[in-house]
Amino acid sequence: MKLARWAADNMRALRDADPVMPSGFVNRLAENWRLLFAIADLANCGKRVRAAALRLSPCKRRSDGVRLLEVLYKMFADREVLTSAEIVSALIADEEGEWVEYQGRSLITKRQVALLLAPYDIRPVVVHPGRRSTASPRGYKRAQFDDVFARFLGRQPHIRTLRAQKAAKKGQQCADVRMMCTKPT
Repeated sequence: MKLARWAADNMRALRDADPVMPSGFVNRLAENWRLLFAIADLANCGKRVRAAALRLSPCKRRSDGVRLLEVLYKMFADREVLTSAEIVSALIADEEGEWVEYQGRSLITKRQVALLLAPYDIRPVVVHPGRRSTASPRGYKRAQFDDVFARFLGRQPHIRTLRAQKAAKKGQQCADVRMMCTKPT
């Protein structure tokens, strides 16, 4: 009875709704989820429903590593150094975020962050050396990510990638990182 009343009260809003679709939801997939997202938005649980839809739907998603890079890009916007503990704390701060139940289990850990960054040749380093190596926190420096952010996120075209840096050392020029490096004539 309550659901029928709610549906009657919200019929116009549901009919005119144009809910925001998650990345990768197009064509039939978007049409299948459109009404559910509209209902969820009206019930104030749209974020949770979209997270569930991403897990349930067969759309092509970016890898965990690339999604982590996107989050770290924002975190490094005004910082030069982040400890592993700070990164994990920020990732799990959003109670409904994807990192709270990483791989369907529990909170993401410092080790899992390091494993996700390892394929990009990024490893945690001592960021604040102390007297004892056990008391020195490990983390990441912004400079470790410059090349990876440029290559995998394409957000900073002014950053020279490793390929361009190596070419410059050899006296070559790279007009664009996607183009071949050539020797100056």
